[in-house]
Amino acid sequence: MDKRGWRKDRNNFLIKGVAFDFNGVIVDDERLHFESMRKTCEPYGVELTEKKYWEKYLALDDENAFREIISDNRDKLRESDLRSLIAKKISGYMELLNEGASALFFPKAVEVIKKLSETFRLGIVSGARRIEIEKMLALGEIEDLFEFIISAGETKRGKPYPDQYEKAVELFRLKPSEVAAVEDSIGGIQAAKATGLFAIAVEHSYDKSYLKKADRVISSISDLTVETING
Repeated sequence: MDKRGWRKDRNNFLIKGVAFDFNGVIVDDERLHFESMRKTCEPYGVELTEKKYWEKYLALDDENAFREIISDNRDKLRESDLRSLIAKKISGYMELLNEGASALFFPKAVEVIKKLSETFRLGIVSGARRIEIEKMLALGEIEDLFEFIISAGETKRGKPYPDQYEKAVELFRLKPSEVAAVEDSIGGIQAAKATGLFAIAVEHSYDKSYLKKADRVISSISDLTVETING
């Protein structure tokens, strides 16, 4: 057994729960989030580039992303704009989502989740809005496979802080060493590791060089198996 308690013997392995990030792990909708955020900022004279979104805002929930955008653009935005920005972004995202939602699942994502649910207890830990997550899970007919959803605004702080994963451990009623997290972002990995979880990163949004703090890195969710999690 290593220092955090993950056993090499599969029969005695301690991982019992798997907490999935949503955007960029199960569904390939990060571009929709970027486009809806970019279009929201545009009327205010704020240019949001794809590079800046990926580097600075991807791991944040809407509220914290817009707080950062406001802070970076004090000459064009005010704190009082926050709620309006969030509402416009959500509306824009939902419009884009409705145009092609069923095509947004990463290849094999639904099949992988169904297979893993036979062995592990599953949960969602995401910076997305609950309505967005529930809509997509229902489309994939996998909503009943997850014990819980922890979404934006349901903890005091979002990723990269550990609050959401701490709540996941509590809802699973497991020890941190008994839970694995599946993430695609640096902030998500940081949150999982700060909670003491086994962090698995998928190279959907960043390449391996950016994900080196994860305990394990895989190319895509299609590579996520019982053996991958059990090590």
